[in-house]
Amino acid sequence: MKQILTILVVLALAVGAYFVLFTDDGSESSKLGADRHFAVEDVSRVHKIFIADRSGETTTLTRDGSSWVLNDKYVARDEAVKNVLEVIENVEMKFIPPKAALGSITRDLAKNGIKVELYDASDNNIRTFYVGGMTNDESGTHFIMEGSDQPYVMHLPYWNGGLKYRFLMDNVNWRDRHLIQADPEDISMVRLIYPKQQGKGFEIRKEGGAYYLHEEGEKQKVDGSLVQEYLDDFTEPIAEAYQNDKINRDSFLSLIPFALLEYATTDQDTHRASFIPIAQTDDGFSTVERMYVGTSSGDFLLIQMPVFQKMFQSSDYFLR
Repeated sequence: MKQILTILVVLALAVGAYFVLFTDDGSESSKLGADRHFAVEDVSRVHKIFIADRSGETTTLTRDGSSWVLNDKYVARDEAVKNVLEVIENVEMKFIPPKAALGSITRDLAKNGIKVELYDASDNNIRTFYVGGMTNDESGTHFIMEGSDQPYVMHLPYWNGGLKYRFLMDNVNWRDRHLIQADPEDISMVRLIYPKQQGKGFEIRKEGGAYYLHEEGEKQKVDGSLVQEYLDDFTEPIAEAYQNDKINRDSFLSLIPFALLEYATTDQDTHRASFIPIAQTDDGFSTVERMYVGTSSGDFLLIQMPVFQKMFQSSDYFLR
């Protein structure tokens, strides 16, 4: 009987220890082992992500419906945010570092660690932790919870590689690179002018649910499905990169552009862009594979011509 009682007591203690050490009910009430619970199982709880590096650079990502906003100003790049959320939701402890390595790990975290703060929709803190460098075999990444002196080696069990650089990016690399950041349904006007090819451009307006082609003071109703097809192609392309720091951008913007674009949305916002070809000469033939784009918002981007080709139509496209 004593042996059975002893076994039951041991089992009860083991079960209790398991729930203290390994469960996360969202209440943040567990004390022992709480500093290893970096993952947020219900990632939909995360409404804001604040990231800071040791140089003082900060990034704030805020959930806005199905998308995220960067620093309360820009649309965030979907893939970059997904990479961060994947870590937040699925990161697991790989092992506890040996005592002999704790000193170097904590020093590296203090010197080079990235601070990550997670908040819910009510601006309540969910987690605050630091992300450091990789293990020697590059299979894990050092994490430490704020207020703890115990670092852990964490990883995504289905992926090999460091996790720090999912959080560490320049703000420009967090930004969405869609040139047209609008829903096709919300676009009320598109005007495209080719300065060196007068008469080849077009102006389409949405009026009362229908679409009209405006030419020389007259308007003509056009097939709405053609316009919708064009607007889908119009909003899809992604720029290769932002070039806002390019030294001679003003010299390019002073050139006669290949095309001038203006579009408006139903909320009365109007946006403009100027497309400047980058000519390349090969065996005496000049080709254009890329263009610079200057926008009315002040951005200067690099785009690939084949990616944006469908944007550059004429009025004939809508009169098929």
